[in-house]
Amino acid sequence: MKEREQVAAELFAKPMRGGTSARKTISSGRAIILSGDETASASLPELVQQSGLQPICIGSMARLRSCQLNSGISLMLCEERLPDGTFRDALDVLHGMAERIPLVVFSRIAEWETYLEAVRWGAYDCLRYPFRSGELQRVIERMLESNDLSTGGADLGN
Repeated sequence: MKEREQVAAELFAKPMRGGTSARKTISSGRAIILSGDETASASLPELVQQSGLQPICIGSMARLRSCQLNSGISLMLCEERLPDGTFRDALDVLHGMAERIPLVVFSRIAEWETYLEAVRWGAYDCLRYPFRSGELQRVIERMLESNDLSTGGADLGN
């Protein structure tokens, strides 16, 4: 997990004095995986890569908030409950952006109520984790087709 966090740290702009940040651009075709679960953080990058996207693993809401999200990120996968927040906190961050980045919530205890809550708050979908074979890839493909995410999205930086 620490190695993944280190890789993510290298990709993100670190705040500098005066509230500005060094420019670090993440090109399109990338997916943020927001999860504090080590098992999910270890398995999800491979599933995302199978869909043709480059995964960026982030382990907490604090880490996500410390980054500047602009254009270049195609989507976000977010665990229902995080060590320091929930998927609703991630949606708040995404709703504050100029570009629309869809969010897929995943949960080990996903029930109908969880799905309805996630969709009401603005999530694209809510899936039970671990995923059934091909389930995540189908959802990502559907998003790419319906939103043309393969050519748009957001990046991290100024």
